[in-house]
Amino acid sequence: MKNKTRPQEALIYGLAISVILLSLANSTFKISNIGYKPFMLFMIVFLVIIYIYCFLNLNYFWISIFGIIGVLYKFGYIKTIFKTLTNLYSFIDSLSLNQCITPEYGNYFNQLMTILCCILAFIFYYFVVEKRKPLTIIVFGCTVFAVYFFMADYNFYNDCELFLLTSLFLMAYNNLVKNKEEYNYRNVKIDKNYGHRWFLYVSLFLVLVTFFISLLPYGGKPVKIEWVQKNVVDKFNGEGNGSYSSGKGKFSLVSTGYQPNPGRLGGEAKLRKVPALKVESDNDIRGAHLRGSIKDYYNGYQWMKTNVTGKAANLRKIENEKITMEPLKLQIFNYTNTATIFNALYPEKVEVDSGAYYVDSYNEISVEKAPKKSYTVSSLIPKIDKNTFLNAGNNLINKTDMDNYLKIPAEMPDRVYELTYKITDKYNNSYMKASAIENYLKKNYPYSLKTSDLPVGRDFVDYFLFEEKKGYCTYYATAMAVMARIAGIPSRYVEGYAVSSLKDKSSYTMVYESDAHAWVELYFKGIGWVTFDPTPGRDSNSLMLEDEKIATPEDNEEAEKDENIQPEKKPEESAQQNNEVQNENKLIIFGALVLGIAFIIIYTLLKKFKREVNIDKLMRKSIKTIIIYGKIYGANYEPNETIKEYIYKLNKTIDYSKEDVSDCYDRYLYGNITPPMSDIEVINGYIQFLKEKCKQKTGKIKLHTKYAYYSLPTYFRKRT
Repeated sequence: MKNKTRPQEALIYGLAISVILLSLANSTFKISNIGYKPFMLFMIVFLVIIYIYCFLNLNYFWISIFGIIGVLYKFGYIKTIFKTLTNLYSFIDSLSLNQCITPEYGNYFNQLMTILCCILAFIFYYFVVEKRKPLTIIVFGCTVFAVYFFMADYNFYNDCELFLLTSLFLMAYNNLVKNKEEYNYRNVKIDKNYGHRWFLYVSLFLVLVTFFISLLPYGGKPVKIEWVQKNVVDKFNGEGNGSYSSGKGKFSLVSTGYQPNPGRLGGEAKLRKVPALKVESDNDIRGAHLRGSIKDYYNGYQWMKTNVTGKAANLRKIENEKITMEPLKLQIFNYTNTATIFNALYPEKVEVDSGAYYVDSYNEISVEKAPKKSYTVSSLIPKIDKNTFLNAGNNLINKTDMDNYLKIPAEMPDRVYELTYKITDKYNNSYMKASAIENYLKKNYPYSLKTSDLPVGRDFVDYFLFEEKKGYCTYYATAMAVMARIAGIPSRYVEGYAVSSLKDKSSYTMVYESDAHAWVELYFKGIGWVTFDPTPGRDSNSLMLEDEKIATPEDNEEAEKDENIQPEKKPEESAQQNNEVQNENKLIIFGALVLGIAFIIIYTLLKKFKREVNIDKLMRKSIKTIIIYGKIYGANYEPNETIKEYIYKLNKTIDYSKEDVSDCYDRYLYGNITPPMSDIEVINGYIQFLKEKCKQKTGKIKLHTKYAYYSLPTYFRKRT
């Protein structure tokens, strides 16, 4: 018996599968922070499912595929799909480099998700409509949401509830359709209360799940399990051994411990004194900044690159050739297995074993694969007289020339602007403004690795300046880069290593993962890019100005001086928090008990029905198996034959004269009784006999091959 899907059933299946895919896609777009059009995606997926139904069930409808291809080609969609698939590698490379989706890939990600949803629509249709196994979709979706709950800090409850509601409805409807087909085949009327019972059970389950979810506390943090974090997440990010998972990866602070959350700045950092680089140089390089990754786009919680595809052919030099340059030659032994070539601000020459290297518009250098041997970088370090900065005036930049380096998120709170203006308004020189910002950050915010995670919906700079008030390099660098842009100074965010060790006896300088660092580069007209380091205790190119202790607009209290000292809580505040925690724990325990009791009740109610369905499934499968083995042996099954007629014909072919198997099916199909175990044993013995006969005729390998072939549904014929 083959499945025959009616148009109204295909419509319901299409709507349900489209909603399921929409809930999964919505969660994915939340994580990527990319906007999309839900209605458009829903309609595309729904139309794809309806087309699949027509393609499989209507005669000669396959001819329409040529018309579809023609329309897609006419409007350029074929070219778009091909371009999307061919650019997949560069998208993955950008994703690996930035640990998030950059703005330039926003439209690409939309196109990629649309293609993926169409492919999943076909797969879901196959499992639900053809195989009648909607549980596969539920397992797949639950796995996706479980990963999102563990790895991301967004609220997916609404999407998860919608997914569960639609999936359980789909499962109930699919069981109804499947049993209708079976009852119609056996000419037995279906119980009219069957659909009502399923609706009742599903509704009860959803109410209890919704109630239980509402009791769960949500604090905007991903759920972390220590074992998973240590053995899966940290190893994926390169934790524990100072190496990356792939030699093709480029350097990022994520691998060093300075950015615990790959998709969001901030959080408590844990440093490791693991060798990262070994540097040989004639110069004393203590305090040198070795550039690894340069980023220019800030979205409120993360830095990204907007230009990752362009490859420049030459290294960019300083604009003002009159500035004194000091040569610096470094031979670097790379222990991090990264494709990044670390360099100083103005690299002049690169010597690497592969011979080929790439330079982007930021002067960031990389190779295809991590160098197996050491590489050499010759750089020119500008020795800029501070009078050069002071005599340059305000150095106002044409915004169109440096647009990427002046962008500020539209949601940036006003108090960040107000604080920046208070710090810089008394100066009429860009260099003095930059120095004032750097001095203010160094003097007013203590260094600390023990910081809290950034709350969802908050801007990282605003949270650091007015609430956290302490941090490490990424905090200071991000704050200065944004505040410099507010003051009209182009800026970019740089990640790499700041050398802190002295040369050892062998003239080498060791650089450790704990030396990983973030700083900023500011652009001055007529001079070029200049390194500034606002982290306390770090040397920089800033000018020491008068005391920059300026009260913030919303807080006049002095920042904490010791990273290990926590502010003392008021007694009533602590008691209130303890009561809230106790109440939350009680609600969770109560919800768990209610859910457990409900599960036992539902399981008991469905147990009898499940047993009956299993018997029906076993009998249907046995009929299919007999027909397949019969085909392999040479007895074709005709559509107008009953199973009794076919078994009679098959017995003549294989010379079988034992128990009358057809009587077992007569009692099952027309006697309206549950088959006894004796009938099941007779049928199983008959199937085993058929299998042995086929094995003798075709051989073991050919038997399995043909069985797999005949088990596959026939797609390119009209369903009967």
